[in-house]
Amino acid sequence: MNILSVSIILSLSLSFSSLALEQIDITLPVDAQHEECFFLDQESVITYQYKTTIPLDFNLHYHDDNGMNYLIELPMSLVNKKSVKQLTSQQVYCLMWVNSSTHEAELTYEFTVEK
Repeated sequence: MNILSVSIILSLSLSFSSLALEQIDITLPVDAQHEECFFLDQESVITYQYKTTIPLDFNLHYHDDNGMNYLIELPMSLVNKKSVKQLTSQQVYCLMWVNSSTHEAELTYEFTVEK
């Protein structure tokens, strides 16, 4: 087996175990929120990072019959990077930013989900 075959097989197997997204840049208006949601199970690991031009409220949460359940809450943050393991249940999880300031914000983020 040559090096090209090994790299193709490795690339294919990695693509099924992780989801990598490119950098996302958005403008978040005053009194607005932005969510990025995805379905995860207990074996998933989510790694995210973001930065913004003005402080935003950030959280990682999931929804169930009792409403929103917060895993992470960071009020008025400008930058953060974290990996989250041992998720509580198989749910739709959301990264969420809220702009409660009087100015629009430039938000840049990226994340990966791995099994």
